[in-house]
Amino acid sequence: MADAFEDDIEQAIIEAIRNNVDTISLYGYGRSQNGLPITLLDIPALRHLHLNYFNIDIPTWLANLTSLESLELEETGSVREILPHLWKLTNLRKLKLAYVDDLVELPASLAKLEHLEELNIDGSDFENFPAIVGSLASLQSFSWKYCYCALPEIFDTLAALPRLKKLRLMHSNHGEGGDFLPESFCRLQAIEELHFNQWTDLQELPECIGGMSSLRVVNLSNDDYSVCYDTAMIKELPDSLGNLYNLEELDVYGLENLKQLPKSFERLSKLKRLDTMYSGIDELRLISEQWKKLEGLRIHGTLPDLRQCVNLKDFAWLTKDVFVDRYRADELIGSLSQLESLSIFEGRLDSAAFLASLTNLCRLRLSCDFESFPEGFEKLNRLEELEIWNSKSLTALPEYIGRMPSLKRLYLSGCGVKHLPKSVLERKDLCVTHDKI
Repeated sequence: MADAFEDDIEQAIIEAIRNNVDTISLYGYGRSQNGLPITLLDIPALRHLHLNYFNIDIPTWLANLTSLESLELEETGSVREILPHLWKLTNLRKLKLAYVDDLVELPASLAKLEHLEELNIDGSDFENFPAIVGSLASLQSFSWKYCYCALPEIFDTLAALPRLKKLRLMHSNHGEGGDFLPESFCRLQAIEELHFNQWTDLQELPECIGGMSSLRVVNLSNDDYSVCYDTAMIKELPDSLGNLYNLEELDVYGLENLKQLPKSFERLSKLKRLDTMYSGIDELRLISEQWKKLEGLRIHGTLPDLRQCVNLKDFAWLTKDVFVDRYRADELIGSLSQLESLSIFEGRLDSAAFLASLTNLCRLRLSCDFESFPEGFEKLNRLEELEIWNSKSLTALPEYIGRMPSLKRLYLSGCGVKHLPKSVLERKDLCVTHDKI
């Protein structure tokens, strides 16, 4: 694989030809003067091409790379020239046209891509849902971020795809016509991952979702809530949710009107990841076996008995701006011996002593107020990332921070720290980001 930025592109292609690589990623970052080197055609084994941040018209000759299995164009210039010729890439399995210019429709000729399994058109501004998508019989993954088409139009087309396993649609607020999922939605019987992000006008999930037995991931998150405070309309989840015996992940972040999970939820025996942060669920109640299975958990409000979470590796807690009692934190959070990632938002920590017991921690994000790191923190030899936000009471970092062997990234923002330790300043391999100190 070869990666290159701006002026290194020509040299990267020369080396790719010499080494006969099959994958190359090029990043333009505003490059527009010379365009793409046509020498890309001289890489005989090229199977995967990723172009990012090129402010150029993507040339027609790119369609002569007929051995390509994946073509990813992301945040580039116009695709007007190349689009009618993409059908020549008959070996293509993955096509990404995300945030590109002049993507106003998908040509009917794309139906010739008989092996296409993944299609991403994030950021596209189509007036109507592209009907050609329903002709891509091999399609297994489809993504359209910032889709504004009516739900019946979307799913009447997608229902024709018998192999569709992963669907990601985001921000499809379509007024009165987009409030309910149509009957055609439930024909997606092969679906494994369902991502509905920021669909604030969606009022409910239909009961028939319980018959989509292959579902492993259901993401209904309203990411806009914590930024714009747009309230999602969903008030409850269907009781049939408990029939999804393969469900491993549920994300209801930001669903403020959702006050509880259905009673049938306790039947979900394979659940590994759950996110209820910023929802209306202030106190999470699961059965014992579910607590034991969890590997990822994001919540707010009352801390549950985390001592049951013997497999938890990723935990995020929004305290809702409360004072965190040291004994409760030491007893509950401090018991998470397998934890690899911890995030705490808002509030104030009476003591951070519990951190010293999290010996497997790789990533720590504290966006809350506390005074100092505890004794023994220097022994967290696996810690790679440390982020501290809005901790006015933290006025100094311990000298040992720069000597922590695995630390690769240090981020400080809105803190009381005035000076960086000498050990941090001397680390050339440590990425440090901070407000002006």
